[in-house]
Amino acid sequence: MKKTIPFIYILISILFHNCSEVTALEEEQELELEEQDPEEQELEDTTGLPFKVKWSINRTEQQIQHAFRSFLHVSENGLYYYNSVGENGFLRLNKESGESLWAITDETSVPPYALKKIGNYLWVLAFDINNPTILKINPENGTVLFSRKSGVYPSIQSNNTWYGLRKQTTQLYSMDLETGNDIAVCDEFRVDNIRNFLVKEDKLVLMDVRRGSRSLLSINPNTCGIFWEIQEGDEANYGHLNYYSFAVDLGSKILSAAKNYFIIRSPSTGEAEFKFPPDASNNLDITHMLHNKEDNVFFFHDNITGKVFAFNWLTRTILWESEIQDRDVGQLFLVSNRLFLYSKNNNLYELNTENGNTISEKEIKVLLPFEIATVSYAVNRLEDSFGEEYFRISGDEIYYTTEKSTVVSARLE
Repeated sequence: MKKTIPFIYILISILFHNCSEVTALEEEQELELEEQDPEEQELEDTTGLPFKVKWSINRTEQQIQHAFRSFLHVSENGLYYYNSVGENGFLRLNKESGESLWAITDETSVPPYALKKIGNYLWVLAFDINNPTILKINPENGTVLFSRKSGVYPSIQSNNTWYGLRKQTTQLYSMDLETGNDIAVCDEFRVDNIRNFLVKEDKLVLMDVRRGSRSLLSINPNTCGIFWEIQEGDEANYGHLNYYSFAVDLGSKILSAAKNYFIIRSPSTGEAEFKFPPDASNNLDITHMLHNKEDNVFFFHDNITGKVFAFNWLTRTILWESEIQDRDVGQLFLVSNRLFLYSKNNNLYELNTENGNTISEKEIKVLLPFEIATVSYAVNRLEDSFGEEYFRISGDEIYYTTEKSTVVSARLE
């Protein structure tokens, strides 16, 4: 006799099967959520910005309402970060994801304000500004190889010798990169303040203050012989040096720049070949200045007119001036040969690099500036010598800080 299965058992079996499918589906959805990158779920809002956010690190509750200046160094050698509020530490971040690769959180972790990679190691100059600490770090794992107060920070190389400054004496030193040991050179050039220095072949060019007067001079660091010197009062060579003056290597020429003018000089004699503006009646108040090396062009913002100018230093001509007139400028910057002007009233302009016309004007959110290095250690960078810095640029990478995020990594749209 054929047995029959009661209807109630069939109904229970169907319900159990359906519940199993629902449970499996819910588990699968939960697994997908767990596998989803949490950074992608909480990306910084990009409303108003012509950038596509790659990742962002949200502020903690402790960091909210703090307008701190974080340190961020970005280059082909890596991404390094520090902030003074919340989870303190000097971190190396993964450029692709923002994840921490390592962190230094012991007593050596003090706020940095200059960083460079020499060979296989990082050199970090850290606060306090009057008695800085020099750190030598293995960038692969964050191991501090040595930490030294009031040491010499390696700033520039000439004939396989590294030179730098010791903050408390502001004297010129040569140093051993393995041990950090340093030796003072050229005692007769002891100065009150070295603004910056650059190397031209085997010569060092220094913008300095000595015996109460300012000079731009070229010396042989091995013999301490002077090749040439332009003093503050040398009117024939536009020796109008002031506290803001510094020098930049243009390759075939030297730029000596200040807030109110810039001068193109011969690297072999120091003599002025061109000054802009040519007389004091057409003065400038430069807030930001960039050098586009490919086109031999300076882009600069003048706060007197509020305009951005493009100046070709080879032809000595103004190429264009912008339609924009904004005197509350936060930063002028280039990304992949696209020129942007950020104003502190939360406007971001894009300018045509060929004619200065305004391509776009967008109102954006409040941004917070990064810590910038002191001029003496930021050798040969115009960007670090004027104003504040709200965007850090490396190739097509763009980094900034908002009220919501400590670090935002973005790219152009």
